[in-house]
Amino acid sequence: MPAIKSNISLALSGSASQHLTLAVLDSGHVAFEFHPAKETLPLARRKVEKYFYELYKTDPSRALLALGLTNSSFCLSPSVEFWRSISSAFIHAVLTASETESLREKMQVALLPEETTKFLNRIPAMIGAERVTTTFLEKI
Repeated sequence: MPAIKSNISLALSGSASQHLTLAVLDSGHVAFEFHPAKETLPLARRKVEKYFYELYKTDPSRALLALGLTNSSFCLSPSVEFWRSISSAFIHAVLTASETESLREKMQVALLPEETTKFLNRIPAMIGAERVTTTFLEKI
């Protein structure tokens, strides 16, 4: 997975009028950020988004992994959904690879070319979308 780091310090207000988004910074890091929402968000969604953000502030890589383990029926913003699908694909690859147990943290997982194409064709409007390239995804 790419290094995840933010140069932005945001306070979580827990406001029903904010939603979590993910952005790719100039540095190539993925950042969890809050932005104004067009509509009031349900309490359950706000709690989940707050959990991801708090986790991100202390352990960015763990936040992205937790995102990939989130039930796909839970509706999040398009940028969060995009990164959830990438993280979920990574988790699936690790869990189904026979060498995972012997290699553990040294395990390397590469996206198949068709998976890379699928993700590139699904990039949502988000900050830094232009930075998500084949090369970027290969480094995940």
